[in-house]
Amino acid sequence: MKKIPCLEDGIFALKTLKKIENIYDRDLEKKWLETMFASMAWFSVCGLRRTGKTTLVRSIADALERFSVIYLNAWELPEESVFESFLERLKDEVISHLEMQKLKSLARRIRRLSFLGVSVEIRDKSQLKLVGALKELIKTKPLIIIIDEAPYLLETKKAQKFFAALHDVYVPKLLIVFTGSIITLKHIYEKNETRPLYGRIEEEITLEPFDEYNSRRYLETGFKQCGIEPPQELIEAAILRLGGFPGWLTLLGRIATRQKLILGKINTQETIKELEERASKVVIGEIAKFLRLKRNFKIYIKILKKISIEAESTLTEISRAISRDPSTTTFYLDQLTLHGIVKKTGKTYQIPDPILRKTIQKPNFEKEVKIRL
Repeated sequence: MKKIPCLEDGIFALKTLKKIENIYDRDLEKKWLETMFASMAWFSVCGLRRTGKTTLVRSIADALERFSVIYLNAWELPEESVFESFLERLKDEVISHLEMQKLKSLARRIRRLSFLGVSVEIRDKSQLKLVGALKELIKTKPLIIIIDEAPYLLETKKAQKFFAALHDVYVPKLLIVFTGSIITLKHIYEKNETRPLYGRIEEEITLEPFDEYNSRRYLETGFKQCGIEPPQELIEAAILRLGGFPGWLTLLGRIATRQKLILGKINTQETIKELEERASKVVIGEIAKFLRLKRNFKIYIKILKKISIEAESTLTEISRAISRDPSTTTFYLDQLTLHGIVKKTGKTYQIPDPILRKTIQKPNFEKEVKIRL
């Protein structure tokens, strides 16, 4: 089967590890990241889902040959044992890097460590041995650990203490980057001076969706890589409906490119329809994961319905809609904002992702979420 290079490695590729030249724009952010990596300063990268955080951070780090790089996605970890599962994943990555550096005897010893289904005493001893293995690993090459969707991990105090200990002992040979699909991570580690990570994470950058000009250029550049001239109505529809989110623009580019290669032409309506159907399933799954361990999940559904229908709503309006006092409503809204589902601007709340907003408005939204809980 013939490969399609532009969909495998180009701007429209789904993978989060790309050549720098295949990451559109973000020149200022690229320079910022390169500077932070060069200074070995711990930092965080925030922004709503599908703004390209993971791709940008992983690709810049991977291009810096003097570092070893470990990537871990906290979103994939089970909610009931998030920190212990993280240690297991970290252990596996450390073993892989030890073997690459021909430290196989140490890798064999680390392989026997357990963090899940064991006593606290055993887990703590295993944790100390894992930290010792990290010490050996960074003797030969500085190490970058990228933790994607970090809020799910940093909400546990055990994780914060673990990272604080690593920072105090192994900087500047160890650099940890935290990414989060939220407006900022600072409220987690800088809420007050008693937080374990307070003062240890030096900088933060936030990625925003593209504006109309860059959304257009993103699509045009991606289609040019594929040797395709798309209909202008498709570009205009994408700008109008996708909110400048690189993740959705990429998906649209992939659907349209395959349609062109198979059928010889691009049907704008069919392309948008397929994108919205596929994207809707993605965001429903994300909402279900967010709600899985939440009490009163129906309250969250009501809030989302209210905001999606009104486009933007005030605290008073939302409180009235769910029959709760403002302080209780604020708690729910803070949770939704923390996880990048809702955005607060001034005194109003919005759902910035148009795909998510349209999905929430569907009559079967609550039913589809319940199925996935």
